[in-house]
Amino acid sequence: MIKNEFINLTDFTSQYTGEWNPSEGHWFGLDFTYKNITYRLNTGNMYTNEEDFLFGLYIKTEDNDIETNQGYKLLFSCNSMEDLLNSTAIDNTCFRDIIINKDVELLGQD
Repeated sequence: MIKNEFINLTDFTSQYTGEWNPSEGHWFGLDFTYKNITYRLNTGNMYTNEEDFLFGLYIKTEDNDIETNQGYKLLFSCNSMEDLLNSTAIDNTCFRDIIINKDVELLGQD
């Protein structure tokens, strides 16, 4: 586990816009904790039963059944980085403030 490496919004947005290719520093998803709760940012849908979108914010649940979303519940979805950054789906706080918060712990990127 790594404490937050995103010091500013450019550090974050540069990894989640453009062509997604981990070998070039662009990622499909990010697992992180904020206030001891685990979340996942995913580029696109995680599950086939969801409508198409560019970014999805999910919360980890105790339910790991494949038919009921494999352990994550969708909190917010959007089709632009600006909408993602302005989202208040987590703790009624703008995602732009959460993602650069020094207390956010990065669990992994894929």
